[in-house]
Amino acid sequence: MVSLKASGHVNGEQVPVSCVEWDPHAKKSKNMGDFGSDQYVEMICQEPGMFSNVPISKGGKRMSFTQGDDLLVEVDK
Repeated sequence: MVSLKASGHVNGEQVPVSCVEWDPHAKKSKNMGDFGSDQYVEMICQEPGMFSNVPISKGGKRMSFTQGDDLLVEVDK
């Protein structure tokens, strides 16, 4: 089980955050130098971002994102 907690702030005020989950799959993983061509079946990438209600920045604003992942792995005995 994977749990993702993410938050975003613009000028210190909390804003809604979206999440993208992806993996490179077979074709793309073959071209990644730091990634084995068969490792895509054991990975998932989760990235926070703002995909809707994006504030228009005219400069001088500070945007930040934080992310925390929890991974629960069950091991057979």
